[in-house]
Amino acid sequence: MKKEYLILNDVSYKIVSSGIGVYETNEGIQLFPEVTAKNDQVEQELSEIHLYHNNGFQTGVKRIKELAGKKYVWEEAYNDQGEEAGFLCVLEHENVTQGIIEIMDVGRNEITLKWKGKANIFWSDSFGADVPFETVLQMKLPKKRRVTIDAYKTVKTKVNKDLEIELLNFPEVESAAYKMQETRIWTDFNVTLYFKVTYKGTEYLGNVVYTNGKNNYETFFDKSCPLKIVHDGFDWSDFAFEFVFCVESGS
Repeated sequence: MKKEYLILNDVSYKIVSSGIGVYETNEGIQLFPEVTAKNDQVEQELSEIHLYHNNGFQTGVKRIKELAGKKYVWEEAYNDQGEEAGFLCVLEHENVTQGIIEIMDVGRNEITLKWKGKANIFWSDSFGADVPFETVLQMKLPKKRRVTIDAYKTVKTKVNKDLEIELLNFPEVESAAYKMQETRIWTDFNVTLYFKVTYKGTEYLGNVVYTNGKNNYETFFDKSCPLKIVHDGFDWSDFAFEFVFCVESGS
């Protein structure tokens, strides 16, 4: 396996931090890779760079292990699904204009990917538009997994072969949310979301109590479940109504 590195226009940078967000949605796993790198031997304006995916991209697979060997290609700044190729921050946050992300390996606790492409910097002739970059990153998989359920598509999602999360009273929460939007009294949101978790064939119940607003909530979940599951908010539009849950192994 290649050692970690980052090259920007033939200039090597030292990776100082990297990480990857893993969101599990109805359609599959979304990935949010990012890396920060430095080179103190170049001009100060170019000495620190940050390459990242702000909104993530859909991988189309349901299980982490299935990512190994997958390749995702952007011929332009956005693909046909409207997902960005990424962003590069040197002077300002600018578009990655072309990109390929290849998942080289997926281990028990780590993922290795290669990301190459071109990005705008707009600093000089050699660091202007479509500047080539390439990086290999070995990143720890997060212990806490984020699961997103778009209730307009389905009120339950099968996270993996062992885990399923189901919303039990979505219409009630939806009605309260639209009432709040119509009245524009943002503190007028007092409702309880009930949900069910099925883990390895056993059902566990939980609820989220919203008090005086959608951002004021507390999760109550069956302590006998081997998993720790906490609600992490929701947002909605005319096209999606997405609830987020954080899942991690119980201590």
